[in-house]
Amino acid sequence: SSVASAAASRLLAKYDVIDCGNSATPLQGGVHGLWMIAHARNTKTNQEVSIWTFDKRKYTSDPRYNKVQSYKSAVHTLFDIIRRDGSLMAKLIHPRVLKLVEPFEETAASFTVVTEPVVGSLHDVCGNVREFDLGVAEVLAGGVQLAQAIEFLHTAGLVHRGISPWTCVVAEDGSWKLGLGFVYAKTSVEADELRDAFNFPPHDANDGPPIHAQLAYTAPELAHPSQPNASTAAAAATPMQSLMDFGIDNTMGAVPSTVATPPDAAADIFSLGAVMFRALSSACKSQTTELISCKGNAATYRRMLLDAPNSTGGAGARLHELRNLLARSGSAMMNDANEPIFDLLSNALSQNPSSRPSAANLTRHPAFMRPETQALGMLDNLLAVETVPKVQFLQSLAGLLPAFNVRVKKSRVLPPLLDELRNANMQSIVLPLVLEVGQSLNSNDFSAAFRPHLASLCSNATGESLLLLCSNVPRLQNILTDQAMAQYLIPLLVRGCSESDVRVHVEVLKHIPGIFSTQRSNYAHLQMLLPQVKRLALETTAASVRVNALKTIASVMPHLSKEEVDGIIAMLGAIADHDRSSATALCVAGVIEAASKSGGIERECLSTLPLLITLLANKSLSLSQFETLLSLVNGSIQRVGNARRKELKEQADVQRTISQSGGMNTTSSFGSMPQPALGATMTAGMGAADPFAPAMPSGAPVGFGTTAYAGGIGMPSRAAPIAGGQASTGLPSAGGHGGFRISQSADPFAPVTSSGAPVGFGTTTYAGGIGMPSQAAPSARGQASTGLPSAGDQLA
Repeated sequence: SSVASAAASRLLAKYDVIDCGNSATPLQGGVHGLWMIAHARNTKTNQEVSIWTFDKRKYTSDPRYNKVQSYKSAVHTLFDIIRRDGSLMAKLIHPRVLKLVEPFEETAASFTVVTEPVVGSLHDVCGNVREFDLGVAEVLAGGVQLAQAIEFLHTAGLVHRGISPWTCVVAEDGSWKLGLGFVYAKTSVEADELRDAFNFPPHDANDGPPIHAQLAYTAPELAHPSQPNASTAAAAATPMQSLMDFGIDNTMGAVPSTVATPPDAAADIFSLGAVMFRALSSACKSQTTELISCKGNAATYRRMLLDAPNSTGGAGARLHELRNLLARSGSAMMNDANEPIFDLLSNALSQNPSSRPSAANLTRHPAFMRPETQALGMLDNLLAVETVPKVQFLQSLAGLLPAFNVRVKKSRVLPPLLDELRNANMQSIVLPLVLEVGQSLNSNDFSAAFRPHLASLCSNATGESLLLLCSNVPRLQNILTDQAMAQYLIPLLVRGCSESDVRVHVEVLKHIPGIFSTQRSNYAHLQMLLPQVKRLALETTAASVRVNALKTIASVMPHLSKEEVDGIIAMLGAIADHDRSSATALCVAGVIEAASKSGGIERECLSTLPLLITLLANKSLSLSQFETLLSLVNGSIQRVGNARRKELKEQADVQRTISQSGGMNTTSSFGSMPQPALGATMTAGMGAADPFAPAMPSGAPVGFGTTAYAGGIGMPSRAAPIAGGQASTGLPSAGGHGGFRISQSADPFAPVTSSGAPVGFGTTTYAGGIGMPSQAAPSARGQASTGLPSAGDQLA
């Protein structure tokens, strides 16, 4: 609404508002949070910025503005100090001070300023911005950055006096800076024109224009302006010299000040200590938000900080509570940071301004010198660091990563590391760190950040960088989306197979089975990789490559088509003939075993079992290796035997059922052996006689696939028996022997003549007992002919 109210602003015409931040309520910043913050983009340059707006009409539209003179006067005082804020900020240029992109602009309805993009004020970050979990290491890193900003101000002779969570911001890169809120700032020598801003009332602040400083973050010497010398009087008013008198053990002692710190400058150190308490409470998920919750009431402030600090709700009690929370909720790596943190707070929050460290000394406090704290500072400026210290830092960074939460890794650790990937000389150090960080992040988030760099890496990486990528395929697989895998990872593996480096070949082959063991890969991916793997298995001169290639082939065998498996079996014979090493023989056997299990009994009988048997003759095998191969052969034979027994048993059961139900006989499938009908006996055949054909009572053979009866024989086409009782399919055996001997069961479907003799149908009968199927009509004697008699036979 504030942005909309400033629609007439000339500045806003240049920007498109993107959103008002990822927050439950609008982002707020500046003194008392009076400014609304929105994210925007320049319509011409696409530069992202933050637009800060202060809506004057919140106060000028209040009925009291035209009716109550004191209210109107307070409103104009507020507008004056806002103008002062803009004037001072335009003069301040420092990495730890928020950068103005456009100067302050004032219209009748609003104040507007455009700055570098920010996440929000520290107040927003500590509880308003969703999914922004502060960590202890990040608070320490942010605290030292604010101390650096304060040091800059004090060196320039400027005292802030308004430092609070609303006047500190978190920039888009995660760094902490002083933002809008210089409204109470003064030089150490100028007269204090805003003295009344620290003349706090003895009651809660009302809803009028907030012209006072924020008391909860104000040093006690500034909160007692009626005394002639604030710092001296404050020190004399209470025997307490620092918060170590609240029961906090000050084992480390105050950091000795090497630079004279004027009392008014020390007020900024107190404010920083209170701000850090707020941020650390947020990091520990404490219900307590402020060290001094006084709502602008000077009486409450004095009671909590000076009169009864150790009572429930007092500043000392709250500090104890935070200390305990840090001990319970801090990471294992940060446990030893608790005492330095509280030493820092106890010194910064000292009642005596002269006991507080200077800003310069505060930046060197042991709590701020921890490796985790310095690491975040180093990452903020990594590109500018010299090569040797950069390498040393990166080599130590892996051990520090557990101290950072997921958001810090995503926003502050990963971006500078990805920038370093552009340096080919640093890739071997940086890439493992990038992948380690990626393991902690959501795969979509990491893929989005890593993908632009991964495309270049996968296409251009050579030597050690390519080897590193290929050796980290499992990590890449875990953190990349399916689309990124297909687009970058699979082509990377194909390219790795084409390289001349044996180490790359081994790494690629080791990781391909893992890719196809999940549901994320598909047949198209396999089609890209399989030819390369087969080529390596055939052409390589390195035993390790051939072994891994064969293992890879065995692992993907269940995903291959019949034709592909047959082609691989043919290739295995060539490999076994070319490479007679025992390792290759065992790996070939492993592929054969995988092919046998997926191809059925016919393939095992005709292809894989013979090839497996030939491996037993390999002279390089040890006894144990021979026994291994022999067990594979025996296992294959056993599978064949079990399958054939089962098949034959099922066929025999079917034939028995048919015979018992009506005497019908049918042509059997390959390898079947039907049981004879009741009363039938087997006779030995010679030559090409059908071993499954039934025989006549006299022993004469019956044609292939026919049925014999007491009065003759018939074909499966319901042929009737003839008087001679013999019929043939045109497939006579030598001597006409072989088949079943049948003693009964005439075909119940065979036609008969008027005299009762059975009529032959579809057969040709001769004296010698052979005939061909035909549609010839029966003769008077029940015989029919196709005109194809054999030698020595007489056609009837």
